[in-house]
Amino acid sequence: MTQIAHIFTEAQIVMPSDSSRTQDLDPIESGAQFMAAQSGAAERILAKHTRRDDGRCAQCSTRTLVTWPCTLANIANRAHMISAGRSAHQKRQSRHP
Repeated sequence: MTQIAHIFTEAQIVMPSDSSRTQDLDPIESGAQFMAAQSGAAERILAKHTRRDDGRCAQCSTRTLVTWPCTLANIANRAHMISAGRSAHQKRQSRHP
């Protein structure tokens, strides 16, 4: 299984039908935008990709030693911020139609 396929499987992410929205973004931002569109994906990633006592990623370091925060944790943290921003914007919109 490729690394990206493993990431999608782990986070239970479904490929969108139109991915043109993320073509011009850097890879971290693109991944975060994509992950933010998946309900609960960031939370599932962050639940597994935690910091071990030795400063490594608990999930990634089962295969190879990876310093935490790993790339997936960074993407998931950014996705969480994007989702939180959308939620706050939606709440403001619903109060002021």
